[in-house]
Amino acid sequence: MTVITDAADTQYTLLEATLTALQATELGTTGRYWQALRTHSTVPTDGATALPSVGTATPSDIVVPWPAGIRATALAAALEIHAYAGPLGRGYVVLLGLDESGQRQRRDQNYGPETWRTTNWRTVDAS
Repeated sequence: MTVITDAADTQYTLLEATLTALQATELGTTGRYWQALRTHSTVPTDGATALPSVGTATPSDIVVPWPAGIRATALAAALEIHAYAGPLGRGYVVLLGLDESGQRQRRDQNYGPETWRTTNWRTVDAS
């Protein structure tokens, strides 16, 4: 963990309640969890924050965009959400990504039965 990833984690903690409430609503309405495209086409770099560039774009099977409050917030990490329905049940994973000193850093936070999907910050391929 670094000062940069700690700042991204702190900011994500503040957004977490908004996302979990949205997920509960989506699950109750559609029977599945909400998915979202990555908030930034270029991830935040070296501790700088950036406004999301995703606008109201959504995956082809989702009609709910990122909440307006998140789209209007300069974020320390790009976010994206992947839903899953595995043998243990349904869940979703929030991926946090940023660039630090020329390397892509990523952390995954799982919400659901497949706990192995949660990971600490690590260096990954920038794709």
